[in-house]
Amino acid sequence: MPKVLSRVDLKEATDFLRYHYFENVKGIQKMCSINTLLTKFLNDVQDSRFETFIITLASAYYGYQFYLPAFLDFRGRIYRSGVLHFHERDLAKSLIRFGPISVKKCPQLRHDIACAAAFKYQKFTSLSDAYQWYQSHVENSDVLGTDQSFIQFSQRASVPFQFIAKTISLSAASNRLRATLRVSTDIRDTRKTMKSTCVNVIHQRDAYIAMQVVKRLLEKKAPVYTVHDNFLTIPEYAPIVPNIYIKVFQDMGPPLRIVNSFIRDNIHNNALRLQAATADEGNDSMLQIDMDSIDMDVPLPSNLLIDAFELLILPALSKTTSKRKTWDKRVDEAISMYQQYCRTVCDDEAYQNKEDGGKSGHAEKWKLFHDELDKWRSKPFNYSVHY
Repeated sequence: MPKVLSRVDLKEATDFLRYHYFENVKGIQKMCSINTLLTKFLNDVQDSRFETFIITLASAYYGYQFYLPAFLDFRGRIYRSGVLHFHERDLAKSLIRFGPISVKKCPQLRHDIACAAAFKYQKFTSLSDAYQWYQSHVENSDVLGTDQSFIQFSQRASVPFQFIAKTISLSAASNRLRATLRVSTDIRDTRKTMKSTCVNVIHQRDAYIAMQVVKRLLEKKAPVYTVHDNFLTIPEYAPIVPNIYIKVFQDMGPPLRIVNSFIRDNIHNNALRLQAATADEGNDSMLQIDMDSIDMDVPLPSNLLIDAFELLILPALSKTTSKRKTWDKRVDEAISMYQQYCRTVCDDEAYQNKEDGGKSGHAEKWKLFHDELDKWRSKPFNYSVHY
């Protein structure tokens, strides 16, 4: 947007537009309504002010290394503060360079950045098509001859500013061109509680995976930026991100171990604490099984879950017949769902084997999944999630 729009006086400008509209200057009333005209003008002013602010902020940061503050919400999702970061719109993203680039140290970078630039211009079915397009339409053409021709060509890109930024980065890194662009209640809803518990478990694992990937990248001295479960780093470290991501999944272990650990930490251990706290009050409920001695890769015995839930029931609830029936029904549903989950991850036939308890079936399924993840390491291509 023209920079002059960021400095207009809105009252004077809108009064001016209304006056000339109702004077029907050059037959404008036949072209659009007054509301359409004012809405378009105000949107353009807002866009101009935003772009001017972003460019002014980026100019102040020019030449400096700066941090990108982040915070987590209750689901483990990562958000950024401010307006100059990779979570923002095309212009803001294009003004940040995430570390130095050297195609001499890593020749593959030239190919990778060229492909990234091509995909910012339009869609392609493969990396080879993208690279060939970039060579023929950008690198070996007259597009980079002048700033004007480059800008005119970039205007047709799907995300023009990021296309410009990547092309300039590649040109500068290749020492072929120096390109400079100048731009002017207390009541708890039990249904929500049940659903949010499941959702929170999933988000906890998402957050754990994200933090582990970041931790392992930082151990390798790789700069990293995250947007949800997308990991951004400089091109020379990008190839190792998928392998780290796969390794984090594998190191978490089989799924039943994760679920059993959640039950141990949030149900069984809370029941133990409550048992210790009410020991002097004549509480007859006792946990008969210690989970520390249980193999976490096999389904938990039903009596352990029943005893734990029995300890967690509120004293006032246990005295009320109708509420006690509701509690028992929900306990039965929870145990039934857990058993159904065990049949799925352990193989139903193995789960029914009392001597094995489903351990062999679960181990076999986990090995198949683990091996499938390993296959990606031997493939000739290596995917890395990018934003």
